[in-house]
Order: sequence, then C-alpha cells, then structure tokens
Amino acid sequence: MANRVLNLLLVATSASALGCTAITREPEPRPRPAPATVEPAPDDDDHDAPAAGGGTAQPANPTPRPTPAPSPPPSPPAAPGEGEIAARHVLVMYRGSQRAPAAITRTRDEARARAQEVLARARRGDDFAALAREMSDEPRAAQTGGDLGRFGRGRMVPAFETAAFGLQRGQTSELVETPFGFHVIQRYE
Repeated sequence: MANRVLNLLLVATSASALGCTAITREPEPRPRPAPATVEPAPDDDDHDAPAAGGGTAQPANPTPRPTPAPSPPPSPPAAPGEGEIAARHVLVMYRGSQRAPAAITRTRDEARARAQEVLARARRGDDFAALAREMSDEPRAAQTGGDLGRFGRGRMVPAFETAAFGLQRGQTSELVETPFGFHVIQRYE
C-alpha cells in the first residue's frame, strides 16, 4: 500500500511539472487532477486507524506547481544609429569583378593602380566626394559622391565591413578588395 501512495504522488508531481511551457513564460493554466486518496487495505475495517507507517491514511495532496522564475525585464530598444557608422567610398572595378558592367575592361592590376591613385589623392587632402564622382565605378557615385550613409554590421560584404568598422571618424582606409573590386573607404561618423 505504501508503494501505491508513493506511485500516486510521483504521478501527480510529474503531471504538475509538465504543465510549465517555458522558463520565461507563465505556465498555461491546466486543470488540476483530483487529489489521490489512500484506500484502506482490505482487512482494515476502521478508516481512522493508523496506517502501516504509524500515521493515519489521508488524501495525498498533489505537489503544487513551482512558481516560475520572474522574466528578466525587456532590453530597452537600441537607440537610432547605435552600432552604426557612416562612410563614403570609391569603388574601382575590373573585368570579371562581381556586377562589373561590360564597359569595364581594365585588368585587376590596372584597377589596383587606379585605386592606389585615389588613395594617394585622398591622403593628400583632395575632397573625397569629388574623387568618388570622378574615379568611382559605383553606379550612384556621380549623384552621391560615394556616400553610403549610415549602416550597421551585416549590411556590407565582410572585408568591407571589417575595414569600415575598423576606422576612426575622419580616417581613410588602405585599399580593400572585395568581390566587387577595390575600395577606398572614408568614415565620417
């Protein structure tokens, strides 16, 4: 009989434990099972008589559900621009670089030499936007001066992103090669 009581308690405890869906969410309400009762052994005539363990036979109380841990407070939303930088660039493409139009016929070495010229002029103090309008193969460079605006991580190809996020405000990168060609990047924010 003691084994039966123990089994009923284990079943009730297991059922309660399964009611919780996740640590961060409130448990879904579920009907509680009816309390298990201990029936007297067939030879017991008196229900109030002490049970084999020395106590009286009483209904088994199901173990109450554990109170879920409080959810952590939600993180405040990121401030606009947090984790972002602003940069402009000059892109020099070569034949075979990704998205290079048919009009681009320069070799990779010629593209590198042109990008080196852009870098030298930028370091000499030439206006970067004017350099982009004159020397960049990016389709929108004539209108934007190579300005990419603000962007966060994950928006640019890895080599470009690593170089751009490694710059201090006002700093110009070395040559950066991506599948699109050679870039000279200037961070302005």
